[in-house]
Amino acid sequence: MSNADNHGRIHDFENLHRRFEGWLPGGTTSVWEIADVSSLNGTVVNINNPAGQSMTARTNGGGHAPRFASDGDFVAMTQPDISIAPGTHSWLTSPDWPIPAHVENLTFTMDHWFHLWTDSDVSGNGAGAWVEVSFDGGSNWSWIEPEQGYGNTISSSAPVPNGANGSGFSAWASINASGWVRSSFVLDDNLGLVNASTFRFRLVVWTPITQSTDRPGWFVDRLQMSNDGYAPGAWFHGNLNGEYSPDANAALVMEADLSSVNGPMVLQYAADFDMEGDVYDNWHVEMSTDGNNWTGITPMIGLPGHGVYVNGTTIIDDSNGWVSLQHAIPNGYNTTISLRFRFQSDPTGGTGFGGLTIDPPEGLMLDDVRIIEISGQTEIEHAVWRFNDTSDANHSSVVLGKVDQWQHISNQGINGPWDEMESFEDASLLPMDWNIRTEAGYGWAFGELNNTGPDPNSFPGGGNGAGTVLNAAYRQNSYSHLESPSIPIPYGSRATLQFDHFICAESGWDGGALYISTDHGHSWSHFGSHIVDWYDSMHYNNTLSPFYGQMAWDGSRVKGGGCGTNTTFVTKTADLSNLAGQSVMLRFSFFSDTYFESSGWYVDNVGITVDVFRDKGTWTSPLIQAPDSLGWGSVDVQASVPNRTAIKASILDSQGVPIFGMENRTLPVHLADLYGLTSFDSSSGIHVQIEMETMDEHRTPRIQQVSINGSRFLSGQAASSTGWNVNSPLIVHEVEGRIENPTFMTQRVDGPTIISERRIESFSIESISSGVMIEVFADGNSVHSSMIINGTVSLFIPATTLAFVLDFQPGSDLEQLSIHPHLATPSFGPEIDVLSDGLVEWSWPDDSEGNPLPYGLMQGSSIESNTSSINGSIQISLIDDADWRYATMMMRAHTGTNVTVTVDMGQRSWTRTMSAGDFSMISMSGAELRQGQSSSVGQLLLGPAHQMLLRDVVFHITADQDFTGSVTLLSVDQHIISNISNLGPSIENYRLSRLQDAAAAGSNLSSKMAIPVQIIQEENGGLILDGHVIQSPLMTDEILLHPTTIVPDTEFEIVTEHHHLFDVDEIDRIRLELDISGIESRPSFVLNPMVTGSIQTIDSAGFTIDTPIVERRAYSYRVTWPLTMDWGLNDAEWVKIHAKAFDSLNRTWGPDVATIGLGGLNGIENDMEIVGFTAVDSLDRSLLDSGVYGYPLHLSPLSPIEVSGQV
Repeated sequence: MSNADNHGRIHDFENLHRRFEGWLPGGTTSVWEIADVSSLNGTVVNINNPAGQSMTARTNGGGHAPRFASDGDFVAMTQPDISIAPGTHSWLTSPDWPIPAHVENLTFTMDHWFHLWTDSDVSGNGAGAWVEVSFDGGSNWSWIEPEQGYGNTISSSAPVPNGANGSGFSAWASINASGWVRSSFVLDDNLGLVNASTFRFRLVVWTPITQSTDRPGWFVDRLQMSNDGYAPGAWFHGNLNGEYSPDANAALVMEADLSSVNGPMVLQYAADFDMEGDVYDNWHVEMSTDGNNWTGITPMIGLPGHGVYVNGTTIIDDSNGWVSLQHAIPNGYNTTISLRFRFQSDPTGGTGFGGLTIDPPEGLMLDDVRIIEISGQTEIEHAVWRFNDTSDANHSSVVLGKVDQWQHISNQGINGPWDEMESFEDASLLPMDWNIRTEAGYGWAFGELNNTGPDPNSFPGGGNGAGTVLNAAYRQNSYSHLESPSIPIPYGSRATLQFDHFICAESGWDGGALYISTDHGHSWSHFGSHIVDWYDSMHYNNTLSPFYGQMAWDGSRVKGGGCGTNTTFVTKTADLSNLAGQSVMLRFSFFSDTYFESSGWYVDNVGITVDVFRDKGTWTSPLIQAPDSLGWGSVDVQASVPNRTAIKASILDSQGVPIFGMENRTLPVHLADLYGLTSFDSSSGIHVQIEMETMDEHRTPRIQQVSINGSRFLSGQAASSTGWNVNSPLIVHEVEGRIENPTFMTQRVDGPTIISERRIESFSIESISSGVMIEVFADGNSVHSSMIINGTVSLFIPATTLAFVLDFQPGSDLEQLSIHPHLATPSFGPEIDVLSDGLVEWSWPDDSEGNPLPYGLMQGSSIESNTSSINGSIQISLIDDADWRYATMMMRAHTGTNVTVTVDMGQRSWTRTMSAGDFSMISMSGAELRQGQSSSVGQLLLGPAHQMLLRDVVFHITADQDFTGSVTLLSVDQHIISNISNLGPSIENYRLSRLQDAAAAGSNLSSKMAIPVQIIQEENGGLILDGHVIQSPLMTDEILLHPTTIVPDTEFEIVTEHHHLFDVDEIDRIRLELDISGIESRPSFVLNPMVTGSIQTIDSAGFTIDTPIVERRAYSYRVTWPLTMDWGLNDAEWVKIHAKAFDSLNRTWGPDVATIGLGGLNGIENDMEIVGFTAVDSLDRSLLDSGVYGYPLHLSPLSPIEVSGQV
């Protein structure tokens, strides 16, 4: 929808606050702050502290606050200028500190001023403050007592911390202001140090809910952590202020008596090094038993060499602090030994440092050298050098003339004195909830601009803004991030990022970029690379830059601002609507390399605005004409529909007037029954109007597509808006757009039906889901069931309705699902003209008004009522021989309440109860339609010589009360096969005509002939045309009779018949040929059937022939061939007879072949043999046939037996 206005949270950075760095407030919110106590309100007065000492203070918060800080200007305090509230329980937690390796007077010291309500200065029963310590990262806390004691007690209703002595434990509180007090806590004897690696403190303040007097609270300053450790001292070879010298070779030597050692030994020491390493500058550790011959116990190249492996990390040339190293000592040194550390550098000058740059000190520093013996799991220390002074080591050049830079450092060393102090003087000045995170160099800052040079002299939002370095050039080798608080974007809203900025940096090398995070800063994504003119340049120069290979701002494009004299801020805006429903953080990251610094980056007025949407809006489609008389499909949308928003649809006529009963309908909206209704002119087309509304000004539905082809859509962003029945316990994650089943039971979701006015041949599925099954019902029959897989499913039988059921398995989820039906439009009014000669052999008839009808998919009529009861019938005639598959009837109620509509068809009956706005569907199978068919049969003419039988089906519709609505027989799908036969004569005439044309042109024809067929139809659609040609050969041959075996000197006959398709006189001659196994020659005879006695022997091969008998018939000759074989041929296993006829063009389509010599008999038998032997009794029963009932048969005395056979 369109927006009426916009608003959002724009940060102009005018209100800045001091931010704790490393210290973290907790408990009751908005209690601890950093403030300049000299700026507090109140009158300066002289007061006495509980010890009676006079001091100046400021009346504030119902008591007295300090006038000045203990150190510097700033302190941490509870709620400046107001009293600490009753019921407060709050704390300020320190960062973690590592526990020193050697604890010696490990002390936490703090200066503080407290004025907390209590009724006594000794045993009070009111508010209090105390300190707790944690040795496990803050999981567990323990109350600790200062060396000076707390001096008072707290109310018995206060929560008792671990370690305290029960209710009413000791705590700080006083009737009068305490003044600045220094308290210290020594941890040396605290058992929590054992096995711990870090520790932290927290300062806790508590006030009773019944507090009766206002008091200002607690003021804390100069918090110091210190440890004496070992006395300082270390040996160092190198330069504390620059490069170490080249050409050095000097040793630091120590002596030890190891004669008492029995086991293996290890040398351990601490080193802090910054050296060139590799093969150039290294140190060597060597041992000797005589002071002259030295054996190295480090690698031959020395250290750091190619790297020192420490705790899983390889250090190349700069340890960046102390690291612990150790080397095994070879056998043979359990005596008095000398140990030396030899520093060696090559003669090349200018390379006396490690890393990329000189950062003094450069060289090697040593401390805490130990030699220990390993005895089982025990370490026994035999020698140790702490280097507290110079007495336990000496040094000199190993080679005369080489440089010796060894020196004793008295104020450094490992495990030496350590202290840290926090007085809040360096607390960052930041807007509320903004953060600065600097990884290297100088970071962002907030404040005013007062430049007098080419840079901007003010921020566009007023006084304060953010900059890399305000009023000066940015610093080299810096990488810093300015991070916004998390900004929520309402789901479904249209959001815009905007900010003002000015940048001038070294083009292609330095610059800034914007990153966004939607997971509260855990991960960040570079933003805006796809937005035209968003950034200035692609950074490819510096592979070490975090922007390498990315777009960044550097001012080089100078589009409305940038470097030079143009000091204008540029306003940047970008659409963030795709992140609606999430909380977004912004990060402005700036990087600079070593060279060429410029003005830097200034940012102001940063925020995200959200449009305020109108409560309603519409979108209307262009005019949509029906593609044919089958009308339209259904309207559905792929959209995101947030809670408290909605999408509906109305159907308008061609003039933009809503069609009665089709207003403000929930999706999907079925249109299949609209075409042909009398309530509007459907032939002029329709408009689809989408209505969107919202009850939340920040949310709007968003539509990706409007479909009118029957597609169905489901997603977590519109789970209840497109007809899917998604209910609990399924969880809809609206922002993520995901539907999830968190239960251990399968959950079912019924989907909206696709009701099509056309055949659905297949459907495609597109989904992002896991563990969700889909079952599809086509015309009421299950046709597909599986896990949702993207792809296309073809239907074995086309359907007019598809219904869907989703089964969410336990733990499954679905992000989106789209189902697209593939519709087949039938042919309208098709006509078929075989041979394209203008003679239509077959045509599908039009309706009574001359409109073409679809072939196979029959349309029914509608019954409409206008505030009256429906009482009528719908009749449709169907092809009797067709496969009646399915029928769909749709009912709509525009008005009325609980109207019962009854449909009767034969013995079947359906009822539906509807109220205003409802629609219902009746599905009928082909078998049910057959039950209601009429007994009478009609005819449907399809051409000059083609017709099909028809049967009527009549539906009687009644309603029990008056209402406005309609009942429409949407479609009846009948699978029709219509034959166009008896085309042979016309096709043969066409063939002969082509032969004559080819002969006249002197050209040859292909052996295959294409038969032209023209299909004519009124509108779009498809028609499957198939067929076959039943073709007889021009001449055929057939062997009708032949003997079972051939014997010498016995005449036998072969009878053949030869058929011509058109004229028997076209048969010119007939050939008979015998193929005898084992004999190469073939007896062959040729007969001219038109000349009596015309027989020609081509090859007798032992056979003679008498005059054949020729019988002329209408289209054939039947020939009897009398043959005799002489005794010259031997036995043959088989004889094959070949008979074929030839026409005058010497063409033949034969031969026909038959075989003599089957069933165990030879083809030729030339031995004396009895064949055909039979024996029958007086009842003519075979005595040799085992198949006769009663076999073997019993003979009666004197009864005759007849025996016969052939020799």
